Amino acid sequence: IKSSKEGLLDRTQCLLYIKQLCINNIKVIYLSRIGGIGKTTMTKIAFNDAKHIYDESCFVEY
Repeated sequence: IKSSKEGLLDRTQCLLYIKQLCINNIKVIYLSRIGGIGKTTMTKIAFNDAKHIYDESCFVEY
């Protein structure tokens, strides 16, 4: 994924990447970074858009 000047992923690119992982039948996606940069929000959007691909799904937040 191409990064911006600040070294952070563009939100649209990140969403597309997560959705593509789901389409490719990836079983687990783990995101880790400092708090407050929107990981949970972006992941929930991608999860809701892609959960129909799977027979079962869950979102775990800790």
